[in-house]
Amino acid sequence: MTLLRRWMTAFAAAGALFLATPAAHADSLEAGNAGGMCLDFGAGEGRISRCNGSGYQNVQIPYGGTGQLRVGKNCVAVGNEGQPLYLAKCKNRNEQSWYLDQSGALVNGNGLCADVEGGKRGEGTRVIGYRCNGKSNQRWAANGGGGGYPQPGPGPGNGGNYQTSLLSPQHAYGMCLDVRGGSTDLIIYGCHGKNNQRFSFTTRGETELQVGGNCVTAPGSTNQSLYVARCTGSYQQRWSFERDGTIRSASGQCADVYDGRPNEGTSVILYKCSGKANQRWNAAR
Repeated sequence: MTLLRRWMTAFAAAGALFLATPAAHADSLEAGNAGGMCLDFGAGEGRISRCNGSGYQNVQIPYGGTGQLRVGKNCVAVGNEGQPLYLAKCKNRNEQSWYLDQSGALVNGNGLCADVEGGKRGEGTRVIGYRCNGKSNQRWAANGGGGGYPQPGPGPGNGGNYQTSLLSPQHAYGMCLDVRGGSTDLIIYGCHGKNNQRFSFTTRGETELQVGGNCVTAPGSTNQSLYVARCTGSYQQRWSFERDGTIRSASGQCADVYDGRPNEGTSVILYKCSGKANQRWNAAR
């Protein structure tokens, strides 16, 4: 019980994990399927146009992690699937949250990728939000002042404090995030500090969440269990730790202890963020 009390004291002292706003640099984004064509907002919506370094192609890209893409004083946003990217007044919303992953995919907080419509190469082709498929018309190269793709920092993530910790849901005293024995699924279980409860991550920007050499992976839809798999750097393995203690996927959903249950063995699922205690996590080393 002494060890458990020390862990719980550390949880209380640690509080919610902190996500700082990542720095940014300005670049043009060149379409992977159309060399020499860059994302351009001169027509009032996202299109590809010959790369010319104009202000309409000057995109402020966050160094690592999720962040807003700024063009001038506005932010890049996207609505529903099939609709073009557009500029809007900057607000803290999923449709304005983006992540440029290591493959060059530009993933929106709603889970859509920036897609050159129909894979066309012609100047003026719209850039739309579309389900991510890994094709070349969804890959972007950052060219210009920033010097290429935003590069990941040390450890599984991009900046902030790299640490290995136990993760405890705030609604269930003495429980920790745990890889179920003989399985790949995530559950909560009484804190014991063994390797299947020790998660490595960074507390700033987007991060992989590693355990036992594998990465926590988001399922294809909500209300399904989180699981661990071989680390690939895909957007399904990108997470961020928010100021309110939630752990959010690249699609903007939260790690949620199913139905708010405090019992050992309860599944941890991907679910719409609610801010409730079963979606808030504390860390202790």
